[in-house]
Amino acid sequence: GELSVFDRGVMEHTSAELRIRARIERETNRVKESRKTLTEIARRDSMALAPLVFAIIGAPLGVRPKRAGSGLGYALSVLITFVYWMLSQLCLSLGSGGSLPPQVAGQLANILGLGLGMFFISRVVRYNRV
Repeated sequence: GELSVFDRGVMEHTSAELRIRARIERETNRVKESRKTLTEIARRDSMALAPLVFAIIGAPLGVRPKRAGSGLGYALSVLITFVYWMLSQLCLSLGSGGSLPPQVAGQLANILGLGLGMFFISRVVRYNRV
C-alpha cells in the first residue's frame, strides 16, 4: 500500500515509489521530507543526462591539436568529472535544504556543463574557420 513507501530509506525506492512518497508527504504537510524526496527524484533524472553533458564537453577537447601527452587529457577528464560531481552535490544539497527548487537543483550541473561544452564547441569552430 501507500504506507509501504515509508518503510525504507529514500535511496532504496524506485522512482515511481518516490513519486508516491512525495505526494503523500506534500498532502500531510511534511515539507522538509517532501523536498528531500523530490530532490532525489531530480537527482535520478539528471543522471540520465550526465553522459550527454560529458560528451558535449569532451568532444571539442578531443579535436584540439595534440600539444601535450595523453596524460594531460586524462588529468583533464578526471578534473572535469570531479568538478561536475562536486557541483552536482552542492546543488542537490541546496535543493534538499530548500534554497533551490528540486528540479533546478537536479539539473543545474547539467545546464552549466552544457553551457561549458557549447563554449568549447564555439571555440573549436572559431579556431578551425578557414
